[in-house]
Amino acid sequence: MSTAINVICLDRPGMLRDIAGAIARRGGNIVYTQQFVLERGVNRGKASVYMEIDGPAEEVMKVVEDLAAFDSIFDVSVHKPFDEIYGSRVIIIGGGAQVAQVAVGAVSEAEGTTCGASASAWTQSPS
Repeated sequence: MSTAINVICLDRPGMLRDIAGAIARRGGNIVYTQQFVLERGVNRGKASVYMEIDGPAEEVMKVVEDLAAFDSIFDVSVHKPFDEIYGSRVIIIGGGAQVAQVAVGAVSEAEGTTCGASASAWTQSPS
């Protein structure tokens, strides 16, 4: 079972290693991660580290407690993993016939179906 955590922490060398080490000590397996430095808001300049962890939920909650004790970590929150939130939804940004064809293929693959729609069914004509 996967559990997602998001950590707001200092942007410093070794921070990712420290977080991963805490997870490994509890037997967790990181199956997805995404990290970046926040550019705006109250946490501007801090790092945001999102991880999906496989392991027993009770061990992941102990990881959360362990991480919360770090001086360089400001917040640890627990979430559902992306696949439980979004499922097989496809989010497409852009427009035009080429993007529409990519959308048709992506939606077909996500649904496990063959879609015969043309690009014109997915785009608006220019005004």
